[in-house]
Amino acid sequence: MSNNLPKSGGSTETLVDDEVVYDVETVRAIRGREASTIKKWLDEGWELESESKGKLRT
Repeated sequence: MSNNLPKSGGSTETLVDDEVVYDVETVRAIRGREASTIKKWLDEGWELESESKGKLRT
């Protein structure tokens, strides 16, 4: 996928496996907005690989 991402703060990585190219995005979301952030990315055609909750920063 070719997008001008990430918008939510994160990093971009491209992985190549034989003839398949994978774009990997690491995205950070504001606590409480995780579901809407995930939905936004899924609606744009991305797949969720994993989700981890980090420390609460104040």
